Amino acid sequence: MSFKVKYPQSFCSSIGEYGCYMLCLINIAEEYTGKHFDMIEVAREGIDKGYIEFHEENYKNSNNFYVEKPDLFLKMLTGKTWSVRKVFDNIYKPKENEYVVERWARNGYAHFARTWKNFNSLQDSKCVTLGSIESLRVLTVNEKA
Repeated sequence: MSFKVKYPQSFCSSIGEYGCYMLCLINIAEEYTGKHFDMIEVAREGIDKGYIEFHEENYKNSNNFYVEKPDLFLKMLTGKTWSVRKVFDNIYKPKENEYVVERWARNGYAHFARTWKNFNSLQDSKCVTLGSIESLRVLTVNEKA
């Protein structure tokens, strides 16, 4: 792995600020595999492979932890092929082999969570408690791959 964390405390802070979608994907991989993943190690690996954006010169860049390739990030974690699509129906019911991530919004801010699975990476997200779901990410695993 070539990506080295120069400022570990700032790196963790950046995950806390911008990493909610990545953390939801790790949660899906843990649910799917039954394994626990070290979020810092898999974040580093995802950055190294180009699946996750990170600006090493600016740990406060709001594009840090933007997941460029969620399907490949999940494949890295699970060994399976995934597809991802946006759905603008907040009462969507997932089918077999589908996992849902909610995109909550409030006052120009957004936060990804899986509240119907009791997963929210923030202890107190105002987007979730006071906002509304604006879209979903539906992730489908190809069991044959």
